[in-house]
Formats: sequence, structure tokens, C-alpha cells
Amino acid sequence: AFKSNNYLETNDKSKLNPHQHIIFQIYFDSKNYSIFEFNVCDVNGMNKRIILSSSISEIINHEMHARIPFTSFPIEKWINLEIDLQSLC
Repeated sequence: AFKSNNYLETNDKSKLNPHQHIIFQIYFDSKNYSIFEFNVCDVNGMNKRIILSSSISEIINHEMHARIPFTSFPIEKWINLEIDLQSLC
């Protein structure tokens, strides 16, 4: 299981370089229950939790979080998961 608490924290907004897309490289070794969570912060300082899960059946996009179904992923293969942050935030 992958878990990371790495993050960039700064109070100087001029140092932030907002990105419209983020790409993760992910490897799944089984089709068992899978969940992938991360947080993003927009240029206004608003935090949003993004949750991709095999137990979610429909996209739900709220101000503080987005829940996205993640059921069609290959097993035992590296994938590049690209997420359009502008459409979620």
C-alpha cells in the first residue's frame, strides 16, 4: 500500500506554481478494493480532497471534496493516471 505525507507548504503565494493537470504513476497488484486519496490547494488557498475508489459508483463533486469511481484499472501493470484539476477545483 502506498502512503505519502509529503507536501509543499508555503505562506508566500508568489512561490506557488499552479498546475492544471497532475499525473501519478500507479501500480496495482490485485483487483481487490482500491482507494487513492490526495489533497489539492487552489491559488486562493482552498483545500480539496480528491478520492478515487473502487467502491464509488458515481462522480460526486463538492466544494471540499470530489469522489470519483475508479473501477477500470489494469492489474500488474504501471499506469499513468492524469487528473484535470481545473475541472475538479
